Amino acid sequence: MKKRLVKSMALMFVASLFVAGSAMALPLIEGAVSLTGSFAPTGGTNLTTATGIDFIGDSAKVGFPGGTGDLSSLTYGMSVAMHDFTFDTIALTNPLWSVEEFTFDLVSISVTYRDNSSLILNGLGMMEGVGFDPTPGNFIFTANKSGATYSWSGGSEAAAPVPEPATMLLLGTGLIGLAGSRLRNKKKTS
Repeated sequence: MKKRLVKSMALMFVASLFVAGSAMALPLIEGAVSLTGSFAPTGGTNLTTATGIDFIGDSAKVGFPGGTGDLSSLTYGMSVAMHDFTFDTIALTNPLWSVEEFTFDLVSISVTYRDNSSLILNGLGMMEGVGFDPTPGNFIFTANKSGATYSWSGGSEAAAPVPEPATMLLLGTGLIGLAGSRLRNKKKTS
C-alpha cells in the first residue's frame, strides 16, 4: 500500500511539473534607452501653448551610448520609427516608437514643466520585445526651443514575481496528498 501511495505521489509530482512548465512566464524587459531627433510642437505656436508633438520625418536615432540591460542590442545611431502624439488630450498612435524587436505603447502622459523655451513630459506605457513579457515602462520627454531636439529615456523595473497557477496547483496537490496519507494512517491505527 505504501509503495502504491509513493508511486501515486511521484506520478502527480511529475504531471504537475509538465503543467508548471507550460505556464512559465517570459522575463520582463530591464534596461533603458535614449532616443534623439527633431520635432515640431503642434496645436500652438510655441512650447508654452503646444498640445502635441510632431516628429519631423517620423524617425529618431538611438542616443549615445545605446541601450542598457536587455536593450543593449540597441546601438548608438540605430534608426527608430516614431509616431506623433498629443498630450493635453491624449490621442495616441501606438506604438509610440519601435526599433528592432522592441516597441513602446504610450498609456498615459502628463506635463511636468513648460515655458517658452522648454517642455518636459512624463509618461507610462508598455514595452514589448521578442522573447519578453509586456513590461511596464516609463519615459521622460525633454524638449528645448533652441535645438529643437528631444531625448527619451525609458526602462522598466523588475516586478515582484507573482505565484503562477501551476505552482499553486503543485503546492495544493502535495498538501492534499499529505492529508490523504495522514487520514489513511489514522484509519489503519483505529
